[in-house]
Amino acid sequence: MVADWENAHTLRVNWRTSSSRWKRAYKGHGATMMPYEDNQPEQSWEACDSKWCPQIHNGQLWKCPQMAYLSMQAQKHGLNEAWNPYLNYTPLEPTCTTEELREFVNRKSESCCGMCPANPELLELPSPLRG
Repeated sequence: MVADWENAHTLRVNWRTSSSRWKRAYKGHGATMMPYEDNQPEQSWEACDSKWCPQIHNGQLWKCPQMAYLSMQAQKHGLNEAWNPYLNYTPLEPTCTTEELREFVNRKSESCCGMCPANPELLELPSPLRG
């Protein structure tokens, strides 16, 4: 399939087995999931595999996938109030100035990084690509 995409769309695809590096972004699951809050947002950012993966979601630019989709988790599971500081995160609006955009993409750790672990645990899950 990937070879077909490469040929049909003149793409170059770099294949990485990401399932060997999946890490926990929070403790628990569902309604009982909790942020790590180990009070080391800089170390959490340094250890983060998503630190260079800002997300466009609902027309706004978000720090990372975990921040972008946290509200969906809250809507689905009714998360604990410990999540409120992270749910109050303000993404970048499309009406931002060039300087605001530059500052956003150059920003490294910030307080929201504290929801993720400073010392992430690897997940041992099977690859979803293998039947």
